[in-house]
Amino acid sequence: MTLFFHIGTKLIRKIPKEEIKFFEKQYQIKASNLTNLYHIFQSIAVNGLMKIDKYIQFVSSFGENAQTEDINFLKKIFFYFDEDKTGLFKFGDFLKCMSLFNEEKDSFFKFLFDFADKDKNNTLDEDEIREIFVVMPVDILNNQNALEYALKKLKKSNGFLNRDQFLELIYKIKENRSDDESDEDDD
Repeated sequence: MTLFFHIGTKLIRKIPKEEIKFFEKQYQIKASNLTNLYHIFQSIAVNGLMKIDKYIQFVSSFGENAQTEDINFLKKIFFYFDEDKTGLFKFGDFLKCMSLFNEEKDSFFKFLFDFADKDKNNTLDEDEIREIFVVMPVDILNNQNALEYALKKLKKSNGFLNRDQFLELIYKIKENRSDDESDEDDD
């Protein structure tokens, strides 16, 4: 059994099955996707560490043209997960970030809630809601009235939204239901 493989001129260690199982359980990413992400990470990383510019280049390559707001948002995500504050990602840090972009789960919007909840009281106030909509690229929710709608919902909720209320709000915005003035199902 070979323990290494080549990517271009780089000799890369294969990811052990135990690590695959651990990461698969930890980040809920399929084993085949983990292996692909590992190969990508190793092809970009130097000595097992990825710099912020390489992370941004990789993640923004999925979109058409990365705008300044997108890059700033990606930097915020990077530094949020850069636990040792070195400006470098280990593979585990990289996986935490990549698991956010799993469209089958709410992980990205749960992350946004945690990211904005500065006082860690498990609710978002007006300033925290505003921060989400200011730092988040517009095309994520694809709705021009999102902030206005969110603030209206916030007022109806005594000035705070818990995680479930926030996720419900996001789903309504994504469905473009925030354009409805009726809000009959919310009372």
